[in-house]
Amino acid sequence: MIAYLQGQIIARDEQSIVLNVNGVGYQVFLSEHDLQALPPENGEQTFYIYQHIREDANTLFGFTNWQGRKLFVALLSVSGIGPKMAMSILAKHSAAELVGIIYRGDATGLSIGKKTAEKVILELKDKIAKIFPDLLMNKNDRVLSPVSAIRSGDFFTEIKAALTALGYTTREIEELLHRHQIALAESDSVEKAITYLLKQL
Repeated sequence: MIAYLQGQIIARDEQSIVLNVNGVGYQVFLSEHDLQALPPENGEQTFYIYQHIREDANTLFGFTNWQGRKLFVALLSVSGIGPKMAMSILAKHSAAELVGIIYRGDATGLSIGKKTAEKVILELKDKIAKIFPDLLMNKNDRVLSPVSAIRSGDFFTEIKAALTALGYTTREIEELLHRHQIALAESDSVEKAITYLLKQL
């Protein structure tokens, strides 16, 4: 499975580029956004690749960063979403915008049909925080911290208060929460979370 290619662009059209990698030309399909962002000259470029294999085709989709590829794969996991629609969605939204829209459950914010948008929200909303904790955005389109994106409110307030009472500084607590954000997101209660954190110290 091809996951990464580095080479010189030797041709391009409105949907794809041909990448010369050690004398072999690979046709790589890009989103409209990534195509427009490419420099006008045909210089060397690198792309993260998703290889889509079917009985009648073997297609390479390219992304300028790993997050874009991860979003593409997440969209493909939604029933009824194929590569072309996934690329169309990525062309209209930045990674942070798309993750924020899904996390907020804002089906009207997606540039696709209502029913398809609702399906994307339904199937990805509960997964998106764990996949992209660093890209989640609040209602004002400000990036949330990884921890606050996964769990917020009284949960962390109580944890911070307990650790402060035990003599830990604010900086120590914030660093501890950041390092163990995923484990905390899966914790059943504040008590279990605190017990877990104390074992890590």
